Amino acid sequence: MVIQFFATFYVLVLLSQALFLRHGLTHKAKGDGVFVSIQLISMFIIVLAGLNMLFLHFGETGFLFSKICLSGFAALFMIEIGVFAKIKVNNFAGKSHYTKLAVFIVSIIVAISCSISFINVSNEQFFEYIIVPIRPFYNVISNSPEGERIVVFKPGELWDIYAFCWFVLVFIYALLDFMRIVMRSIINSIHELIIVLVFVFQFVFFIKFIDNPSYLCFELSFFCYILPYCYYMLVYEDKPWFIRKTLRSILFKQTAAYCVVFNADDLLVDFNESAKRFFGFDSKDVFHLTMEKFISDYVPIGNVPYDSFSVDQILVKGKNSSKSTCQLEYHRLGYFKNETICSFFIINDISNVVKKFSDIQQASMTDNITGLHAQHVLARKIREINMYRRFPYSVAVCSAKIKDNDSHVLNNNMALVNVSECIRNRIRTSDFAAYENGHIVLLFPTELDAARRVMERIEEAIRDEQIANFEIEFQYGIAGRQTPDTDIQETLNEAHSLLFKQQVDKK
Repeated sequence: MVIQFFATFYVLVLLSQALFLRHGLTHKAKGDGVFVSIQLISMFIIVLAGLNMLFLHFGETGFLFSKICLSGFAALFMIEIGVFAKIKVNNFAGKSHYTKLAVFIVSIIVAISCSISFINVSNEQFFEYIIVPIRPFYNVISNSPEGERIVVFKPGELWDIYAFCWFVLVFIYALLDFMRIVMRSIINSIHELIIVLVFVFQFVFFIKFIDNPSYLCFELSFFCYILPYCYYMLVYEDKPWFIRKTLRSILFKQTAAYCVVFNADDLLVDFNESAKRFFGFDSKDVFHLTMEKFISDYVPIGNVPYDSFSVDQILVKGKNSSKSTCQLEYHRLGYFKNETICSFFIINDISNVVKKFSDIQQASMTDNITGLHAQHVLARKIREINMYRRFPYSVAVCSAKIKDNDSHVLNNNMALVNVSECIRNRIRTSDFAAYENGHIVLLFPTELDAARRVMERIEEAIRDEQIANFEIEFQYGIAGRQTPDTDIQETLNEAHSLLFKQQVDKK
């Protein structure tokens, strides 16, 4: 009855581990070699623990196989700790010249420990193999100890060598882990800190129960069973409660800006309510959405940045492909050289501001009297023509005033308004009209003859224009750009000279 109970128990344990391994590989731990390694080692340890008990029912030969199973049990336990230590060493790859040396030391220690475990089967110098009843179930399940025995190890003369190897592996892992915690800060290393504390607690438990070998075997079996679960929960299911409490503030929670925080590994760890509404984030994105994915899907800034910067205007994409003009600030907080604590985006929606500014800018681009482009817009247009060497181009400079008018200020303004409206109605969409220092300037992206024909039509249209029985006097000078390298300002000056010459000749 007892052996059936334990057989059923070990089968259920292995089944739960197999299902958990399948769950991890199907979901979040896919491709995680550490998780697969410790899960498989843990399953083998449980198998060996069960075989240890089973072989005792086969006499003297069974006792030998039970010892071998126990030696494999001890060796695999050292290998499991060695896997953690080796992975921790590899985390420093590229940051230290001693990485390969540390991996070599860990491998040597694991090899020595495994050798000690199996060599001890024949001479029992390091620890003794003894058969003990399973105390926790002794009086509960059966009064007969026959089905409640297990082979355990009792410290021998050279046990300290095995214990020293164990201690060195745990020490290497703990030392490297604390170094990584210091470089990354505790905020980004909660699960690593918990795992190293589990190792330390397990080592203390090992030292305390060293004189109670039956309890020691159960403790090691239990530790190896829960370690994969502990690793998976801390790495993949750990909610960023501590990070939220340390990185966010009242401003972070209440601001209308979209605040998005990434940890040292550039994984999303937190976001405020504004970002949640705009980007559509949920709890599934935490520790899974990378900064590279965030940039490619939402913020088109190119590669993952390494320095803090700001962008005045950028088109940010939200959920349902909605887009908004935003102001972006990015900050990467470092600790030591090239070590990151966290990175965060602060994104302000300035769509309404940009729209209002665009309206104001549009108003500032036109002259208040004539409704034509303002003088600063003309200067920008001239720079654009010169920069792109646009050719052919022609320039006309016009003046309009009331004939025989004494109170010329008001009436001349009325003449300008009428002439400007006439010009706007007759020039092509590719032509450009601006008001500069009392004159109307026209830019035509065409040959001089074609531009002159346009000006003749404009002149004919306003020749008979009258305002309050006053006749409008309209004059213009026109010139063409000689070559693509000619400064268009020189052409403009030439048109000014021709207009001035007309005015002088008429007097």
